[in-house]
Order: sequence, then structure tokens, then C-alpha cells
Amino acid sequence: VTSAFARVFLGLISDHFFVEKRTTLKVWVCSSATLFFGLMVFANDQNFGLWFVLTLTVALGVTIASFAPIGLVIAVEAVPKRLSGTAIGYNMVGVHLGGFLGPIIFGTVMDTFHGSYKAGWLVTATLTGLAVLLLVFVFKEKKINSDKIEEIWNGDEEKEKLKTEYFGVGDLEVSYNDKNLG
Repeated sequence: VTSAFARVFLGLISDHFFVEKRTTLKVWVCSSATLFFGLMVFANDQNFGLWFVLTLTVALGVTIASFAPIGLVIAVEAVPKRLSGTAIGYNMVGVHLGGFLGPIIFGTVMDTFHGSYKAGWLVTATLTGLAVLLLVFVFKEKKINSDKIEEIWNGDEEKEKLKTEYFGVGDLEVSYNDKNLG
């Protein structure tokens, strides 16, 4: 339930305060989630009560369970408009792959460490932290000028080099419709 409301809230924040800086918002959200996953290590500790676990659950709902729409927007804004469907597709493959593999990894870690939830939460926090580091140091958000896109895309064969450099696609990867209809 928290995630449903947080997705709308994060969308509003993203649209009003993080235009062309959405990766920064995603880093903040995922960094916070890394901290909350790490704190889940104390979920079974006798010194912390039910409210501690509920608070962390709400915090994870606001963060890691709600970041997916921001990721979709980043994916769509990182490519020319005509490739937005492909970008969404690749993004969703990653999201669903994580949703599939995450529980398997968590369970395997628990089994390896004799049923220890602490080990599972630590591995989850570590993997999330590594993903944040990839976002910060590897992924670079591109600012795309739509006039430049149309100029390059609708150009002649001299602009093939620009197309390859700017979009990472060459003539062989351009669809029939783009070449003959667009």
C-alpha cells in the first residue's frame, strides 16, 4: 500500500524537481533502501520491537518498492522517442529478472547460513549498494536534444557515422519502417 502512494509522490517530485537529474533521485532512493535493508538485520533482535520492523517495511515500500517508475522515465528519456518502447522493454526485463532472482538469492543465502535472515538482508543491502555504485560511477544520463535527433535520424548516408556515435545504432539496426516510412 505504501508503495502505491509513494510511486505517485516520487513521480511528482521527479517531474517538478529532478527533470534531467532523475538518476540523482534514483540514487537517493536506492541508497536509502540500502540503509533500510541493512537495518533489517536487527528485525529479529529482542531489543527492537514490532514497530521497528513495521517502520522499516514502510520505508522499504517508499524506497525500493517505488523506484521502478523513475527507472522507466530514465530509460525513455535516454533514447530517441522512436526507441522508447524498446527502452521500456529492456528496463522491464531487468526489473522482472531482479524480482525473479532476488528471492532465489535471498533463500540460497539463508540456506547457506543455516536459516539466517541477517545474512539474507546483508547480501540484499550489499547488492543494492553495488547497484547504486554502478548508477553513480558507470551510468551517465544523456541530455537529448530532439531537434538534433530528427536531424540525425532523417539525414542522408553522410550522417550514418553520427547516427552510430549518438545512438549506438548503425544502418543495419534501423528498422524497415524507420528507413522507408519515417
